[in-house]
Amino acid sequence: MRHVAWIMVLALAVTLMAGCKDEEARKTAAEAKQVAEEARETALEAMRIANEAKTAAENQMAAGAPMARSLEDLAAGEPDLQQGQDVYTRFCAFCHGAGIAGSPVIGDSEDWGKRATKGMETLLEHGIDGIGHMPPRGGEPGLTDEEVRDAIAYMLKESE
Repeated sequence: MRHVAWIMVLALAVTLMAGCKDEEARKTAAEAKQVAEEARETALEAMRIANEAKTAAENQMAAGAPMARSLEDLAAGEPDLQQGQDVYTRFCAFCHGAGIAGSPVIGDSEDWGKRATKGMETLLEHGIDGIGHMPPRGGEPGLTDEEVRDAIAYMLKESE
């Protein structure tokens, strides 16, 4: 009989301990669920803000809003040739590597030399607004004015 009593006490103790662990697990799960919900709400807010910024930028571009910097200031700025190479490789090389649709081929000093005489401001205007078959910003509307400048400077440097 004593053994049965001890077994019952032991069973009761195990049940109580398991109940405590279950309560801790429920509390931890509830906290984790709350944190996940807060993270979800933060992510949704960040997506909303990003979409608003994208829409504002698209509207500004569509309206032909004035550039933040003048072409003169932009042309006078120091280009980042490493960034220019990256932009060229990602967005410009397809056309300017093969002369597609009459685009000047990088490395062709005569063709790029003619363009260089027009001045950086003119080249920037063409790169930003497009010219001939080349769409604005080479078809990549997400490029900044500085990235366009850097790509042009890189192509000019490689074509000296």
